[in-house]
Amino acid sequence: MAPGARVGVFGAHGLVGGAVSAHLRARGRDVVPLRAPRGPRLSPSDGRDTWVAAAQEESEELDLGGLEAVVNAAGNADPVSSDDAAFLWPNAVLPLCLLRACARAGVPRFVHVSSAAVQGRLRLDDSERHQPHSAYARSKAVGEDLLLAEAPGPTRLVIYRPVGVQVASRPTTRSLVRLASSRLSVVARTPDGPSPQLTVDSMCTAIGFLLEHADPPVVVAHTGDGLSPYELSWLLGGRRPLRLPNAVARTVVRAAGLRHAGWGRRAEVLLFGQPVEPTWLGRELRPTADAEDAWRRLGREVRSG
Repeated sequence: MAPGARVGVFGAHGLVGGAVSAHLRARGRDVVPLRAPRGPRLSPSDGRDTWVAAAQEESEELDLGGLEAVVNAAGNADPVSSDDAAFLWPNAVLPLCLLRACARAGVPRFVHVSSAAVQGRLRLDDSERHQPHSAYARSKAVGEDLLLAEAPGPTRLVIYRPVGVQVASRPTTRSLVRLASSRLSVVARTPDGPSPQLTVDSMCTAIGFLLEHADPPVVVAHTGDGLSPYELSWLLGGRRPLRLPNAVARTVVRAAGLRHAGWGRRAEVLLFGQPVEPTWLGRELRPTADAEDAWRRLGREVRSG
């Protein structure tokens, strides 16, 4: 995109959309904040035809003319809610609505912010495989399915799948840092893979890169900076976590899961990390040299606040 290119951002007043908007403005883009249509109240029992019809109807009310790209950062981001209906429009149907509006207006590129949660416990990769473990993840997976089922059109689709995005203002990040800096800071002795976490700056850099790249794939996984759970906990908390035998760590995960399935999954990724495959983004956009410093600064910012 040329300097001054107009980029529409849905969800520009949220955590992800606000950060992306600031990042793009700092790089000379003309960011246009856009309000996502609220859409009808849909039910999982309505079926795909009803969802697609709702997406089409709402898309006809949107005028995205004059934009060179659109980023969809809107949606319901509650990872522990079990209300499937509350997620259906914002996470599953809205993305299709926006893609169709982009296609009608001839917008060259549409970047949809999905989530690595759609792959659940699978090895994270750029494939279309899904194994969602929560209502949130299921809705994101349905959103991807609806987008992927669309016939190719004038708008290039990119589905961006970040792992957990951490920023000092986010309650989950503050909880993570408090845990990492406490005597309860623990990780599994033998992790399954790297810690699936991203700083908000890394996420913004990736989205900016996807807007610029001439030929990105349709599905782009962003699996983090490659830090182990031990390394990430140490950097955030400023203290070395205790390495638990894997059997003991699994008991901790099961105990958390008894309280709430979402908590159990969160404990699992914090203690064990997650296996990953080599990804397109990992080859094309390597972590910056100061990735460890970025995590260390984030931990200090939260602890000092």
